Amino acid sequence: MLVSFLCVITCIIARGLRVLMFENTQKLGGRNADCDGLGVRCTIKDMKNNLSPHLPLPLVSRRLAAIPLSAWVDTAIMALCGAALFGRAGHVALQWDYFAAHLDEAWRLNAGGVDWHGAALGGLIGAWIAGQIRRWVGARTRQERARHALPLRFATVLALYAPLVPLIALWTWIGCASSGCASGAEVDTLANYPALIVRELLDVYGIVAPRWNTPLFGIVGSTLIFALMVGLRWRRGAHARQFWLALALTAALMLAIGTVRGDGVGMIRGLRADMVLDIGAIIIGAMGTVWIPKSLS
Repeated sequence: MLVSFLCVITCIIARGLRVLMFENTQKLGGRNADCDGLGVRCTIKDMKNNLSPHLPLPLVSRRLAAIPLSAWVDTAIMALCGAALFGRAGHVALQWDYFAAHLDEAWRLNAGGVDWHGAALGGLIGAWIAGQIRRWVGARTRQERARHALPLRFATVLALYAPLVPLIALWTWIGCASSGCASGAEVDTLANYPALIVRELLDVYGIVAPRWNTPLFGIVGSTLIFALMVGLRWRRGAHARQFWLALALTAALMLAIGTVRGDGVGMIRGLRADMVLDIGAIIIGAMGTVWIPKSLS
């Protein structure tokens, strides 16, 4: 529900930018070129006026305002479907000891349980598929091609949705604070630890005990990452590399919190299985931050 709400808000913002900034702006002349990093179309004149490969916010808003609202809706729907499918599959895989005996509960999304690694992967796959479908339709329908002169490319999704990575993590940790998911390991007594570091918290079974305050760690860490993403967006403009940076930092946060988590999960060579996935996400995010192949930009 939270992801759906954020996607709807994004669509409304995109529509507002179209009304406020694009309808009263003359069409940019000159040959089109692909601006580095963002993946949106701009003119040679725009690129000469902005030597930095990172597009400033005014130009980003003006160019993205021309993208039809349907492009954002299609991408959001496909990303949500992919995130739900892969996120649930990842949760079932990590908790296979339980679901092996309760296969009928594996696809009960209303029962809760989504792995963030699978959700991120599924969301990216869904967004990419949406772009491919729209490009396929536009290439075969002359009217559609004319209407979508500024197609929503995959790098555009990465660039604009980068702040959503820590924001979704933030709201997820807020939910975990009340539901007991990703609960911390139990400690002997509150008196042996600084205030707020440990608290009497419940787990998924409703058992209240002194535990590491993992929700607080997640909320504070996600807030800091979100502030960093907003600062980068404000100072440097939108860039696809910001998404991979947000992914790497979020995975690093989850890896650190994983050392004090107490909820059950499969083990791989002495490490929690989700921590192994966190390490993989850090590597992928770091690679994407310093190097992006042309197919992803």
